[in-house]
Amino acid sequence: MATQVPCAQCRTANRVGLLYCVVCGGRLPRRAFPPDRVTAVAWPGPEVREVSVAARPGALAWASLAAALLGWTVLPLLGAALAVLLALRAEEELPPGEATAGGNTVLRLALWLGGAQLVLALVAGAAMAAVALTALVRAG
Repeated sequence: MATQVPCAQCRTANRVGLLYCVVCGGRLPRRAFPPDRVTAVAWPGPEVREVSVAARPGALAWASLAAALLGWTVLPLLGAALAVLLALRAEEELPPGEATAGGNTVLRLALWLGGAQLVLALVAGAAMAAVALTALVRAG
């Protein structure tokens, strides 16, 4: 009996007793060994074809992160608003299955940074308005 079974798809020599090719995952012929002598299932097998690679952040996600960083440095209110808008737009363009994928981290970071900057701007604006109203009331 042969010690190796060639794969019909990629011609890789596989150990006798495997059901799938160790390189391409193709089903190996069963005529090389009796059906009751199957000893192992090779990894990687056909399951590898179903595994998807984690999504990478797109251009809008990186642009929203850059705008969020600008919101914390050079353009406080404009950068924060742009970061939130770009991140929401990039999130809309994600396929339904990738809503929780690893590429979403950049979007979450941009949303958090932009949102925090907007909240701080609103709080600071409200505080300044309160001080201005208090000064107007005391002056009048």
